Amino acid sequence: MVTARKALAGLPVASQPLPRPKKKRKGDRLLLALEILLALGIGLVITSIHAALVEKGYQINQLKGANHEIRVENERLELSLAQLQSPERISQLARQKLGMQPPGAKDYVYVAGQAPTPKEQPPSKQVQVVNLAPPRAQASHKLAAALHKLSLVSEVIAVQN
Repeated sequence: MVTARKALAGLPVASQPLPRPKKKRKGDRLLLALEILLALGIGLVITSIHAALVEKGYQINQLKGANHEIRVENERLELSLAQLQSPERISQLARQKLGMQPPGAKDYVYVAGQAPTPKEQPPSKQVQVVNLAPPRAQASHKLAAALHKLSLVSEVIAVQN
């Protein structure tokens, strides 16, 4: 308090000794070195993450370009497939290269299958006619079936004699 009164009164104040600067210890230097290394390490990690993100961005753009090229190629192939599968093209190739003609009204083949045979008749003589003909040809098919049955009956009669 005495120095405060002297300072207020304008009298010269005896100066107090100034605090001595601290000597730098080895621990302080080590801590500073570790802080610098930590900052550098964090900087390197951030830089490597950023570089990886940039590289992945380039890869994504490259894959998008390849995907677009593949989609364009796929559309081209689908168009080509549709053209190759068109009925007009198939009909034209069948006529020109294979010599085929469209079926006429009388160009049908009727398939007959074998029916279960009764014990009294031999298996080769029993035939069941399967109707695969369109409605307009059913009458001629029935006539053919009747003629076939008639020929079987005549064969049976001829075998018995």
